Amino acid sequence: MKYFILILFCSILTAMIVLSGCTTAGTSSTSSTAQTGTKATASTSSVSTTESTMPPYSAGISIKPVPKIGETAEMTYTFDVVNSDFLPGRPGAEDAKAWIEFWWTDPAGSYLTAKQAVQIPVSEVVVSGNTTWEGDYTKTRLLHLKSTIKLPRAGIWQIEGYFTGKGWKTPIKFYSRDFISQDFAADMYSDSFKTSPFAYLGYDNFDYGFLKDKRKMDFPNQQSDSVIMELDISKPPKAGEEVTLTCTMASLTNVSDYSMTIAFSRRLAGGPLKSVPVTQLLVKGDYQWQGNVQKAQPAVFTATIKFPEEGDWQVYASGQSPDNIKNHTFGGADILDLSIATPTSYYGWKPLIVKPVTSKPRTTPITVTRT
Repeated sequence: MKYFILILFCSILTAMIVLSGCTTAGTSSTSSTAQTGTKATASTSSVSTTESTMPPYSAGISIKPVPKIGETAEMTYTFDVVNSDFLPGRPGAEDAKAWIEFWWTDPAGSYLTAKQAVQIPVSEVVVSGNTTWEGDYTKTRLLHLKSTIKLPRAGIWQIEGYFTGKGWKTPIKFYSRDFISQDFAADMYSDSFKTSPFAYLGYDNFDYGFLKDKRKMDFPNQQSDSVIMELDISKPPKAGEEVTLTCTMASLTNVSDYSMTIAFSRRLAGGPLKSVPVTQLLVKGDYQWQGNVQKAQPAVFTATIKFPEEGDWQVYASGQSPDNIKNHTFGGADILDLSIATPTSYYGWKPLIVKPVTSKPRTTPITVTRT
């Protein structure tokens, strides 16, 4: 009996060891070696590879601290190669160039002004130091340009850094975006700006200066709509405050009997638009225009309006001509979004916050049947 029990115990122990070896065989070879003490064998199924995520270069514009009106600050342009494969893959770096541009936007003006960034000469901003470079970057690989700057006017500043090599189609671009005033200055992506009274000027609401010394009507071509329409408003008004609304129409060809109409809507909670009768906003003038748009001679239409209450408002201008209708082509349109609020109204809308849909927990009981 004792021998039987001893033999049974040895059999169970042997089975446990075998089962244990089978379990670890399914893990990585490293785990198998550590647990069994045997030599690991190579296995393609158990070896994972990770591609390098190292960025090809490090680039940026650093301003410390962002200066208020009348103050100076130290600015550094940085372009450093991080990945050794970057330069061999981009021939032309032996004849490279680097430079900095200063672009300014006035957020306190009209809608057209808010859309345009104006390039400011370097001589009006840089007090001392270097903002340009040319040379053989394959030997340099590290480029730091330092200068002292003084931003001459309040508003939004986009300071852009560029790097390019001979024959490159487009230069590498990076930038710093800053807001400055007499009493406040900050990087517009920083927490100090996002919690400041000027946070409404943030990129999420409206892209100030995106046209860069241009107007919408500066981009027509033969394939575009027959008429380019551009809305403007004198400022972001408060509720009940009168402002001038302007619509400019321009064309590459003569367009006869062109009709333009302006409509107004409010954005409701959740995003849908609700049309508002023009009579609730129109103070002086009309909301329609009809006439001939001559080639290279923009037609301008104005009206005085006021928004009756706070909220997210949209102004929509659309136009059409008999030829457009006949040829089933679009006649031109433009949209202007405004947030009418206290204490400050501004261009654009705050993004809608969409709550993610979450699945409800399972409530159906699970029955387990044992056999």
